[in-house]
Amino acid sequence: MKAKRYILFGTIAVISCIITACGPSKVAGRVDIRKIEYHGWKDSFEITNNKVRVVVVPAIGRIMHYGYIGADNLLCHDPALYGKTLAEGKPLEQDGQPIWAAFGGDRIWPSQENMFVEINGHKRPPDHWLDGMPWDAKIVDSAVIITSKVSEYCGSQVSRKIHLLPDSTRLQIHQTMKKIKPAAKQHLEPLPLTIWNITKVRPPSVTFVSLNKDSCFDGRVFVPVWDDYDNQGRKNITVEGSNAFFTPDPARNQKMGADAPNYVAAVIGRTLIAEFFSFQPHAAYPDGGTSATIFTCPDFAELECMSPLVKLKTDESFEYDIYWELFELNSDNPDRQKLQAVNYLDKILN
Repeated sequence: MKAKRYILFGTIAVISCIITACGPSKVAGRVDIRKIEYHGWKDSFEITNNKVRVVVVPAIGRIMHYGYIGADNLLCHDPALYGKTLAEGKPLEQDGQPIWAAFGGDRIWPSQENMFVEINGHKRPPDHWLDGMPWDAKIVDSAVIITSKVSEYCGSQVSRKIHLLPDSTRLQIHQTMKKIKPAAKQHLEPLPLTIWNITKVRPPSVTFVSLNKDSCFDGRVFVPVWDDYDNQGRKNITVEGSNAFFTPDPARNQKMGADAPNYVAAVIGRTLIAEFFSFQPHAAYPDGGTSATIFTCPDFAELECMSPLVKLKTDESFEYDIYWELFELNSDNPDRQKLQAVNYLDKILN
């Protein structure tokens, strides 16, 4: 079968790349890639241009750093897990029970959360074959490509081509999921799969998501009901035009989502971090139709974007591309920051 494609920005541009042992490049028009040790993880890849620094850590299959050169990392980590890895085929355990290795950074889930128990046999951790296990890595066409193990739960493998443009904050991520073998629980086949991107960021002042004028949700937003926690996220949502702003609660965990047409974003200090994606209006999406969700808690937030649900046979694959951008705001006033952020995103899309 021909691979199904969900691509927003078309052909990925080829850039000038130098693999080097020197410090981060600040030369216009150039992108440097070098191997480094990052917080105890060896054989990590640092990607820099004259604006931003990116660090990919194949040892845990994640992007762990994204931010302006010389500025703080916008991605959030758990320092208690620095340098740690998962044993081959095994999740992290505590007192003989599997637990989630919440390293931080940007990661992938291959299925919607409400199917974890059915597919994996437990609610937590998620599919550790993709979320935390070591990924293979190589440099091809001026990009870092990381490829996961084959999940013993869902039978799939994910590859991510991570590509930083010169003279830009744009990080393009070309992603492919391939079905290698049937799921462990074969009665679940054909299994609905998704490429679910989850980016754990430092505590923001506000997060927001674009809204669909033809939304399938009442009020154009979705607030999930959790069976183990009272999600009161609706009280912190403000709909303004074509965006829903979601203010973190200082004491509670909360989550919201939408059938967003193109982006999810957060303001951290004076920096806007945005993730862009394409939306397929007639496709089925996770969680009843959400293409983007936001989770916040007192310590961090998560920006999440998901591909449509796809049912694959063995050797079939599909693609889902996203890209990230940064923008520096010139005010500390929350209302002015929101206006600047929306204007910038509109400019990018138009």
